[in-house]
Amino acid sequence: MSLSRPGSGKGALRRLFALGALCLALCGGCSRESGPATSTFNQAREAYLDGDFAHSRQLYEAYLKSSPANRANREEAFWRLALISGLSGEGPARNVEVLEAAIGDFADDQEKLAVFVPELARVLESERQYNKAAEILARYAELDGLPPAERASGLLRLAKDYRRLKKLPKAKETLARCLDITPQTGRESACRAELALIAAMENNWAEAAKVLEKLVAGDQRQDAENLFDLAEAYENLDRKSDAMGIYKELLPSYPNRVALAVRLEQPGK
Repeated sequence: MSLSRPGSGKGALRRLFALGALCLALCGGCSRESGPATSTFNQAREAYLDGDFAHSRQLYEAYLKSSPANRANREEAFWRLALISGLSGEGPARNVEVLEAAIGDFADDQEKLAVFVPELARVLESERQYNKAAEILARYAELDGLPPAERASGLLRLAKDYRRLKKLPKAKETLARCLDITPQTGRESACRAELALIAAMENNWAEAAKVLEKLVAGDQRQDAENLFDLAEAYENLDRKSDAMGIYKELLPSYPNRVALAVRLEQPGK
């Protein structure tokens, strides 16, 4: 499916992943090219490696404007332009311009989109643009050939964005899709923990406790956050003794000692 379209959707899709996936720019596996246009690419690479970022940017941009056929080198040019933007302190706006052009350039490449799109969502999430991030992740989850674990991760992130937007029914529907994926993806516990959080937001503490009890029972590592959340659910269900027992159990290991101390000293606060 194509992720490039006119209007606001296209603009959103172009707000790509300014950091994580950019490490691909550092790969040395892209072959050198020959010929008048592609010699510009080789000069751009050399300038980049020499630390002459201003000159490198000019050359990479000129190379891309020449509509090169070598996809690997086009990819490198986009990544390095984005890295240069970060290194030169230009801020996210310039990264957005470069990365949205990359998305448009590789709109027919499902494999690259499977890397680019979640990174775009991450950047949007870092800017608290959750509506745009959710729109992008919804499309990512429908990409053809996406491995189950990656689809589940995308759905989990989508559910979290819906939850941040207070779109709780959509969040629950998305988590149900995550849990329905077979074979197991390794994201089931995280999806259930998110379901418990949503139940708590709805003041459905009985449901939150039910989900968390199953999580805790099936987790040999006894995740501290899940235990803390279960204790909170017990407090809201007026099961103070059960809550205090968990809080005391967490004393040696819980990272937020202040929050734990408050719970122990002032239950229900």
